[in-house]
Amino acid sequence: MDQIWGQGEHVQVIHPGGECIAGREMVMDSWRSVLTNIRPRTFMIDLEDVRVCASDNHAFVTCVEIINADESKGRICATNIFEKQDGKWFIVLHHGSIAPLLRKAKLRSRSM
Repeated sequence: MDQIWGQGEHVQVIHPGGECIAGREMVMDSWRSVLTNIRPRTFMIDLEDVRVCASDNHAFVTCVEIINADESKGRICATNIFEKQDGKWFIVLHHGSIAPLLRKAKLRSRSM
């Protein structure tokens, strides 16, 4: 995580069901807490519905993350904002929220 996150007090993360955590050090502490009980090589993320929009210095990616980490499994709707710092891209904001399990079924029920 340390290598993909940007520097600065504007760096933020919102974990599913959590509050906004701001500042790089606090963000890194939150990830250490989230990942502390995950065994190495058991944390897998697959992606669906990936959408990317980029300009010269900023970009955002939205997607659905399918999480498989030991006994923790689920789907997260995620937004990641990237910023170019010293010529390299880094995440400066990650916002994850629990995704509905039956998205297509919900969409069909709304149209009836």
